[in-house]
Amino acid sequence: MLDLSNLNEIKIDLNEETAWVQAGATLGELYYAIAKRSKVHGFPGGVCFSVGTGGLISGGGLGALTSKFGLAAVNVVDARVMDVNGNILDREMNEDLFWAVRGGGGASFGVIVPWKLKLVRVPEKVLRHSLGVQLLSRHSRICRLDLAVIENGCSGPSWFGMLVTARA
Repeated sequence: MLDLSNLNEIKIDLNEETAWVQAGATLGELYYAIAKRSKVHGFPGGVCFSVGTGGLISGGGLGALTSKFGLAAVNVVDARVMDVNGNILDREMNEDLFWAVRGGGGASFGVIVPWKLKLVRVPEKVLRHSLGVQLLSRHSRICRLDLAVIENGCSGPSWFGMLVTARA
């Protein structure tokens, strides 16, 4: 297992509307870095600020802006991947690998060190909604798990809640 939490550097380029983000940076760190530099740019990532960008993006990356801008992985324009031999590959060196790491499960193909992300222009007004559903008491363990997820800084509906809602 690799701990990438110290690889958390973020470089924003507003002229290109991109950001190089190391895989250990959290979504909160990314959003903060973007907000410090621009009032109109954002990134369509998730809503849990403590999640690492590397895991979010390599898993697809569903978030609040997905319906307008696509999954986080769709907004990757380059990546640097260390293969099993220690070689650092990027999009120019291996286009097939680049498309594979964007397709979900990116960590299966090597260690993604930084991602180059396309920043999006966020509309001045954004409508966000959530749907709440009361669950029956037989789902109390799942409810407790759902509340624990929210208490740990992950706002919005959790996958657990959606799963139970779909089956209830």
